[in-house]
Amino acid sequence: MAELGRPIFIHPQGEISVPDYEGETHSKYRLWTKLRWPYATAMALCRLVYTGVMEKFPDLKIVTHHCGGFIPFVAGRLDWADDVNEMLMGQRDFYLKENALVYFRRFFYDTATNGNPAALRCGMEFAGIDQLVFGTDLPFGNQLGRRLIRETIRAVERMGLTDDEKLKVYRDNAVRLMKLPLGAI
Repeated sequence: MAELGRPIFIHPQGEISVPDYEGETHSKYRLWTKLRWPYATAMALCRLVYTGVMEKFPDLKIVTHHCGGFIPFVAGRLDWADDVNEMLMGQRDFYLKENALVYFRRFFYDTATNGNPAALRCGMEFAGIDQLVFGTDLPFGNQLGRRLIRETIRAVERMGLTDDEKLKVYRDNAVRLMKLPLGAI
């Protein structure tokens, strides 16, 4: 995909059959969809970064769902923990040419945060407006996903973006990422 210049879209998965805590038989309260999917997204991104995939393939384009899961929110902790582990424990868990956050910022983050503009702002502050791509999690949700589309648009509109920034999120970033033949933008 890196050679083709085409993106890979990743989406988390989880099952109700995997318990939240030892001794339980299954996930309760639908936590597997509420928390495990954003966690699974963050774990997948960490593996792609810390195993060196993003470094080995600098042209690889990956679109991550749910605005990167927990990654934008815990970016400072990831950076801090990498340094602290090396300083206090005298070991490094991985060897990358760049700071790990450089690679995390190369991912594209979709807007499927179930209408949460604060989560979108967090993702945008972390990765930048050029890495934010419109996405809604359709077909999931009430009303065959129409609710998710409305709430995602509402969240983008509440972010306080300029018209040019909104155009990037709604269209231009996806056109650039997927090399869509829509002419010069």
